[in-house]
Amino acid sequence: MQKWEYRIEVYILRIEKQEREELNSLLTEYGSEGWELVNIIPQYKLENNLPNFKFLEVQENLLVFKRLVE
Repeated sequence: MQKWEYRIEVYILRIEKQEREELNSLLTEYGSEGWELVNIIPQYKLENNLPNFKFLEVQENLLVFKRLVE
């Protein structure tokens, strides 16, 4: 039976065009250590911008990785 270990990292930057290169470098680094990205879970915060206007804003992302335990 296969056994897995997991790693959760907090990624503070939004995943927009200017941050993609930094995220790509991070994923490449973890991939070279055997970690596979399995999910990105955005963490939202409710913002009250105007009296009757509310919206959700991503504050950070949780990156969930796994790798096979040998």
